[in-house]
Amino acid sequence: MAVDTKELYEIREKSLKVEVSMINGAKLEERLNTKREDILELLEDVGSISEVTKK
Repeated sequence: MAVDTKELYEIREKSLKVEVSMINGAKLEERLNTKREDILELLEDVGSISEVTKK
């Protein structure tokens, strides 16, 4: 069975694109989770401030 170098190159290129997509997706998810945590912290702070100002 002859190995087609061009075909192997295309397969490897597709594989790398999938890897990059997965890495980018993981990075985006991590950034979103961080932003979500920051927002929750801000909401807790606002809740604490509003509790203090009510008293």
